[in-house]
Amino acid sequence: MAHDVDNLLASYNGGAPPQCVDGQTRCVGYDLEKCLAGNWFLWETNNVEICGYVPPEPPPPEDGIWEWIKKNALYLGAGGAAVAGVILLATPKKPK
Repeated sequence: MAHDVDNLLASYNGGAPPQCVDGQTRCVGYDLEKCLAGNWFLWETNNVEICGYVPPEPPPPEDGIWEWIKKNALYLGAGGAAVAGVILLATPKKPK
């Protein structure tokens, strides 16, 4: 019993003619759909190559002195304590 491709696809689609030809692709917005067995299926969301999706830019890094201070706060605190200790040790004591 031989079936041609159109009859096979029509039986898969519940008797309706195929919506597309196997292997075809199309974009729905930025999503790529592919035809399999005469039906469209979502293949990839936010497709860059074919559908032209442009990913959003990542947020810029926090530059400047405050970012440096946040990254080095431990060292700044230890350095400040060391400087204070040296000053206290080097300061002559007043006689009583």
